[in-house]
Amino acid sequence: MVNFGSNKNLSNFRNPKIYSSNPKKERSLPKLPFALYRILFFILLLGAALYLVFFSAFFRVKEVIVEGNELVSIDEIIDAIPTGDNIFRINIEDLKSEVRGKVPEIKDMEIYRGIPDALKVVVLENDKAIIWESQGRKYLVNSQGVSYMDVTDMAGEFLELPRVVDSNNLTVKLNKRIVMPSFAAFVLNVNSNIEGLVNLEPEYYEVVETTVDVRLHTKSNYYIKFDTMRSSAKQLEDLKKVLVEKSPVITEYIDLRVPGWAYYK
Repeated sequence: MVNFGSNKNLSNFRNPKIYSSNPKKERSLPKLPFALYRILFFILLLGAALYLVFFSAFFRVKEVIVEGNELVSIDEIIDAIPTGDNIFRINIEDLKSEVRGKVPEIKDMEIYRGIPDALKVVVLENDKAIIWESQGRKYLVNSQGVSYMDVTDMAGEFLELPRVVDSNNLTVKLNKRIVMPSFAAFVLNVNSNIEGLVNLEPEYYEVVETTVDVRLHTKSNYYIKFDTMRSSAKQLEDLKKVLVEKSPVITEYIDLRVPGWAYYK
């Protein structure tokens, strides 16, 4: 029997090990380029900025400043403008249309953003030309012939305006043209000049059929028929001539609608 070594040496043969001159290295995650980190940082920064601008409470509307109003109260305009919305997300044109729909006395308006949380509203109100009366209701009409406000319950505040009664009692819709601008101008011209020219005090105007003809009822207990398509100044001159010659015998009306003629009763 030959002894080649101890049992310890035999165990080395039973459990052989493989040795390599190039040991295996552990894998590591690839490093991201620095530029990519900058891009990611920029995206996060941009997202935070967008959130701050469009969604944070810092830019929500908290104050509304109103200028240019006379007829409409400031509170009425402010109530028509929603607060709490983000100042940058408000569609200005849509908001203007919405406010004009709620407050018909406003003819036009501009809305400016006041950073960070205020809106400045500059309004242009409808001018007050005449009072139009139909179906027992009274309406303010501007110089363009557009009815824009029901003033039945406060007609006493507009006694200085000429009142036109529609005997046809047609339905009036707000923000719609009910007479031509030329009609409103004619009534205003007559109303502002007749008293000084012929010493007649107007009471009210009446439309019987169409706005081509209008009757002016006076406090002298007779009325005057005008053609609104002709010059108001020329017809007032004709009226003056008639009154100089026929004033004592006029008891019902004077008709000035035919050029060169005047009829009376």
